[in-house]
Amino acid sequence: MNGDKRLLYRFLVVCALFGVFTPLIAAARYQAAVTIPLAHLTPEEARNEARRLAYAEMIAEGAGIAVNSQMLVVNNSAASYSLVQSRNARVLNGKCDFEVTDEEGAPFLKASCSGEVQPFGQDGPKIAAALTPFTASREHCTPTLEQLRSAERDASLFRSGERFCLALRSAEAVSLGVFAIFTDSEGVPRINRLLPSANSKRNALRLAAGEIPSLTPVASAPLPGAKVGHEALLVVASRQPLLLDQLVTATVGSSAAETAAMSVPLAEFDRQLGRLDLQQLTLLTLPYVVHR
Repeated sequence: MNGDKRLLYRFLVVCALFGVFTPLIAAARYQAAVTIPLAHLTPEEARNEARRLAYAEMIAEGAGIAVNSQMLVVNNSAASYSLVQSRNARVLNGKCDFEVTDEEGAPFLKASCSGEVQPFGQDGPKIAAALTPFTASREHCTPTLEQLRSAERDASLFRSGERFCLALRSAEAVSLGVFAIFTDSEGVPRINRLLPSANSKRNALRLAAGEIPSLTPVASAPLPGAKVGHEALLVVASRQPLLLDQLVTATVGSSAAETAAMSVPLAEFDRQLGRLDLQQLTLLTLPYVVHR
């Protein structure tokens, strides 16, 4: 990060502490450019892959937060995908321009992206979250503390319809919600609320200090016509009560198609999130790939 950007970032954090959030932070835009090979990827997969990597670079530069990236190979094919896991930082109002280039006779895709890097959780609660395998002999997910610790930084790969678990733990009492993020066929990130579920009358989940809740397993599938889906679970936690209906009312459906139809653009969720005290929130992004 150069001197001007470092000075601007410190100024924005000071402003955030005094309750001035979105208008000032929105001015902090960053840029990144990445180039990836096009072989074995569809145009949509390549654009999404390049966008993820560029956003990770912007987060690392803009918020000074280390970003965990893991490569996954699907169905033993030559196509591989990176899963970027970030904690307490997001890229908002992102935009990418794409260009196909030729390097030594092989096609590559160059993505030139820009966006606002939004840091969260300077004073947020310390929570742990991870995706873990589901044991079919049990009705609910009951991960152990050791499973949570060993899986905490892992990205995950699941088959369509395969069930898996979200493991959560907090060292203190927290209020939280869990959201499901996916990218539609037009490359637009969209979001649904996963927990509390549509049948729940609660506005948020409450975790006691040290509690690892028993949750219903999660399953997903690529969108109709797609072989692979890049998705993520987003955990939003606060020490104060959360009214999650203020962020998004769209819940998940009984199928991938129904969930997609009920979803809202992630940009709309981000605008509502910007109305809250961002430094008191903890955000954890848990990415995964689901394939047929």
